[in-house]
Parts: sequence; structure tokens; C-alpha cells
Amino acid sequence: MAWMNVLPRPGVIRLATPNDAPNSFWATDNVRWVAGALCPTGGSTRLTTQPMASVARKIFQWRDATNEIWTAIGAEQQLYILYGSLTNVTPSGFKGFNDYDGGGYGIGYYDAGASPDAAKCVNDNPIGTTDPTKFGTSVYGRKYHENPPEYRKPDYWSFDTWGQNLVAMSSSDGRLLQFAPTFGVLPTATVMTNAPRGIGTIVTPERSCFVIGAYNPQASTDAVKPNNGLPYSDTNSGRFIAWSDFENIDTGWNYNQVTGQAGWLQLEATTPIVTSIEVKEGVLVLTQREAFIVQYVGAPYFYSYRPLGNTTFYTPNAIATAGGRTIWLGDETFWLYDGATIQPLQCPFFNDLKQDIDDLNSHFRCHMHANGKFPEFWLEYPSINSTDGECDKYIIWNYAENWWAAGSRRRTASCGATTANFPIATGVDKIVYRHEDGWLEDGSKSRAAEGRIYVETSVLDIGANNKIIDVNQAMVACDPSFNNQNYSLTFFSKFTPDQNDVQFGPYYPRPDGYLDCRATARDIRMRVKATDDAYWSVGAIRLNIVPTGSDR
Repeated sequence: MAWMNVLPRPGVIRLATPNDAPNSFWATDNVRWVAGALCPTGGSTRLTTQPMASVARKIFQWRDATNEIWTAIGAEQQLYILYGSLTNVTPSGFKGFNDYDGGGYGIGYYDAGASPDAAKCVNDNPIGTTDPTKFGTSVYGRKYHENPPEYRKPDYWSFDTWGQNLVAMSSSDGRLLQFAPTFGVLPTATVMTNAPRGIGTIVTPERSCFVIGAYNPQASTDAVKPNNGLPYSDTNSGRFIAWSDFENIDTGWNYNQVTGQAGWLQLEATTPIVTSIEVKEGVLVLTQREAFIVQYVGAPYFYSYRPLGNTTFYTPNAIATAGGRTIWLGDETFWLYDGATIQPLQCPFFNDLKQDIDDLNSHFRCHMHANGKFPEFWLEYPSINSTDGECDKYIIWNYAENWWAAGSRRRTASCGATTANFPIATGVDKIVYRHEDGWLEDGSKSRAAEGRIYVETSVLDIGANNKIIDVNQAMVACDPSFNNQNYSLTFFSKFTPDQNDVQFGPYYPRPDGYLDCRATARDIRMRVKATDDAYWSVGAIRLNIVPTGSDR
């Protein structure tokens, strides 16, 4: 007999099969590693009881002048403020994510779904239905009432602060909004009518407000589309960035005034701007195929840009920054900006992500945030098995210890613990939740009872010369400060790679620290699973290996 340490190094590695990356972790759900020890991720509790009117897509938190915490939630059709209770502060005339124009002649099947207006369509059925009862009068050549996702750009919210006030913009609406924290009845967000329209906004350290993808439609007499010197565009090239005078977000948008700081620039990019994010060096701007850094250069130009190189970008919300690093999801890899250059970020199971992701709905619904309580980036996405196209899976990258993990949860938007003490997120039920809080899901559901807290290894390469072995006992190193009887071990064995797994266990630890078990095979995998909704921590695992001498 021989005791052998078999705990792999932290992080998941998935190649073609569990045999191709031996002595590594193969699958996880709701676990993380802290200083090399395995433990469960925290649970969640409810922050609100009444659901929002539409699904949330972005969350932002900030503190006012009195150090009170405020939360902005950008939903598909509304802007909410969470301060004690949830308040709808959406201005009138707001154009939501789904208030898009039809796709026009030539989209979808001939004469399918054409209707004079959406009100004449029953149940809002998708393009291509063969049921004539689902639509009103079909009109040859008329626009469809619904532009299918294949032909729409993803819409998103962007948030920042102007002093203690919130500034916000939805790419679907295009107007710059401002909200002032008020104790008592919360006011509706104010539309900054002098600002150009755009797809996003950022406030710079110089106290200038950026409008990303800025444009002025040609109707200069429209009060909300000012003739302020920004080039007019009926179609908006999507490559303009405009900014206000310093310290003047209200009227400081006149680019014809040579004594002000307001200005604009046009990126020499092959594709329109998709999104932007504030980084230590300036503003990182991403198009579909390129990355640029916009920086303050002083008078008379104030801001300039330089290209960082070619990249790919998946969707506007799939980007986050923390710890001097900014990462985003691309078409063929994750990308990392480290403050100087952009480079591919290797994910050891990216191919599995590409096979699992719902490539249509993810462009509209996947999102990323930095956890805040832990040095982790979380990407959440809808899988091909998602029943409603909403996010049901996540991927974690721990940038301090450089490990990756994956799991399952259903959240439509998330915000890390950078302002408050806990990350928060919104569910598909349109409720707001506080995360890393306790060990239950939603404050009441057991994740352990559903088998949703576990880690599973690939094949453990512990057989001498591929001989058949027996495993008859285990010792698990646990944190002595906690009750560490909250886990079980299960073994999966095969004699050849093409066989089906044979399960041995689960087995549970004895009070003296030993765990009695029995598994026989040439290829053995192991699962550590939580048996209770409580904290536990597992370090090194040693197995008592008995070679049988057989090589059949």
C-alpha cells in the first residue's frame, strides 16, 4: 500500500476528454480556490421583493456626498434607482431596447410577419411563422413589425458619476441622462438636451463628460439635437467621440466656441465603436475589430487617441476592469489589456465555451463584472440549453492566482463589491440579489441538496504502468477552524477510455479524518461535493493506492 497526494493544482483544464489533461480539474460548480484551498462560493439573499417591469441589463453603484450608497439599474425599458426601495426614474420619451424599427423588405420569409404596425400582431410571434392567425393584415413590401436578433445590434447601458450625480445613457435611447440623489421622493432623470446623442458615456478625471459614438441628426431645429458644431449625420458613422467643457455638463457642448474645452474626434477605424471603459491610462475604446486608448493631452486639442492593435469583441457588456487589468470576450479568445498592450488571454476551456454558448442570445445578454470581494472576473452567458435565452452559466478567472472555473447561475446583470460590501445581481425573475452572502441561494434554496457545489477531476494518473489499482481509503486536509464534515468523495472508474463510468460512492469522512472508500479501475476520476450549505475548505487529498498487479 502507498499513500499518494492527488489534489490537482487550482483551476479547470478541459481538453478533448478527461484523459487528455490528467491530474487536473475537469468540472466545477459554485466553488473557488483561496490560497490553493478549495471552498464554496457564497450564496445570495434578496434585496428587493417587487420585480422590475422589464429585465435588468446593467447595474452601477456609487456614493453621494454624505457617503450613502446608491444603485442604478438599467433595464431594457426603464432606468431604476435602488435606495431603500426601487424607484422608476425613466424620463419621458425613453426608447427602450425593444423599441426598434422593423427589419424592412427582404428579411425573413416572403410575406411572413409583414404588418402595418405591431398593435395588429397577436402574441408578437417571430418572423417566419406559418400560422396566419398570429398576424394582422399582410402588406407586400411593408417593414416587419419586429427586427429579428440576427439583424440588430446589441443595446446596453453605460453609467458614471458627475460629482455625486449619476450620468447614464442607453444606446437604444441615445440621450445623456443625469440623476441627482434626493432624500424623499426621487425625481425623474433629467435629459441633458444640449449634449449630442450617442451609444455610451464616461466621465474623465479632468471632469469632462464623454459621449461615445456621438452624432447629431440633420434636423438641427430639433431642440434635443443641437446645432453645436458636431458634424451632422443621418446614419451616424459610429466613430465619433465628443466631450463637454470641463466642469460643465449642462451647456458645455458648443464646439463652435473656441474659448471652451468642448471638442470631438473621429477614430480612423474600420468598424464602428462598440463600447468603451475607463482605465487608469484614459478611456479604452473598442470597435468590432480594433482597440484604441483615448488620453488627455492638454490644450488646444485636450484629447487624442492612439491605436492599440487589432482585436475582436463579442458584445458590449462582456468587458470588465480590475487590478490594473481589463478583459473582454472576443470571438476566438479572451483578450487582456494590461495598461500598455492588448494580448490574447488563454482560457484552458475556451473551446468548451464556444461549443456551449448560445451564439445568438449571448450577443444581447452575456455580461461580465469584477467580483470585488475576490480577485475574480465573472463572465455570465446563456448556454445552448438555456430555456429562455437568458444567462444560466458563468466562467471565473482569478487574476491574482491565475486559475479558471465554471458553474451555473441565472443572473441578467451583476455589479462587483467595489462600492458596497457585497456584489449584487439581478435574476431572471427581475429581483435584485446580494451575493457572497451566506450559503443558500436566494436566501432559502439549498444548493448542496441540488448537488450544485462540487469539483470533479480529470483522470488521476496514479496507476503504475497503467496497472489496475484499488483505492480503499482517503485522507483530506481541512481547515480545523470549521466543521469540515460538509463534503463527500465520489469516484468514477473505467478500464478503457471508451467505457462508461462506474460510480463508487459517495463516501463521507469519519470524525478521525479518515474516509473509507473502495474503487477499482485503471482510469479513476474523483468528485468532491458539498453535503451541506455551510463553509468548508479542502486542501491536499491523499489516497491509499493498492496495485492489483493486473493489466487486463
